[in-house]
Amino acid sequence: MGQPTSWPESRGLRILDINYSLGSNNRDLVFNPEFFKPGEIQSQITNWCEIEYISYGLDLDAYGHFLDKPSLPFEIQVSERELFVQGALSRLYREGLDRRWSFSGNTGLFFRYALTVQEQHGIYSFHASASGSSIHARGSTAPPIGFPSGF
Repeated sequence: MGQPTSWPESRGLRILDINYSLGSNNRDLVFNPEFFKPGEIQSQITNWCEIEYISYGLDLDAYGHFLDKPSLPFEIQVSERELFVQGALSRLYREGLDRRWSFSGNTGLFFRYALTVQEQHGIYSFHASASGSSIHARGSTAPPIGFPSGF
């Protein structure tokens, strides 16, 4: 997809026995505790009973990469094993109207991508936020719901 193969900020996650890697040039996009620890409504913990933190690697099941670079146009690319987002991502996080719908929020883009990956592994979710959530390998350039217009 034309992005770096290694990231200065990266982490591995195991959710329902599926291994994901998150990478970014912005630490806050992959390590912000409000999205990965209990106690916040927008936390991924509200989606799954457990998230195990594993080593980041290049041989995992799926990858989420976030290139925070305001000089690049906003773009989302999706394939069966990779989600790639670029643009002024810090600005989107700051100006987002509802943190749950941010890239890492519990109803946001990573959640929807994770559901798609789980379906590829024969796991189907009955989570209230999962209805109509599939994203397809075609990708999209539309901004995620909950972000202000102009992106």
